Amino acid sequence: MFAALGMQLFGEIVPKESWAEDDPHPFDTFGAAVITVFQTLTLEDWGVPYTFTRANYHPASALYFVSVIILGQMLLVNLILA
Repeated sequence: MFAALGMQLFGEIVPKESWAEDDPHPFDTFGAAVITVFQTLTLEDWGVPYTFTRANYHPASALYFVSVIILGQMLLVNLILA
């Protein structure tokens, strides 16, 4: 759900020519979006896609990442404890 939302919000932020070839755009494809959401949920280097979207889109993109972290962490904790 969050991967599809991220693709809708941030999928076409900047032209592909301005992004490094070896480093894919965080929300360009569904696979990249899923990896970005997983990276954000595990809190492993989530600042890279966050700063990219905040710098190139809008500072309000922080709401997306905060909601992914809060709701996703609650879901993961409930799955582990259940």
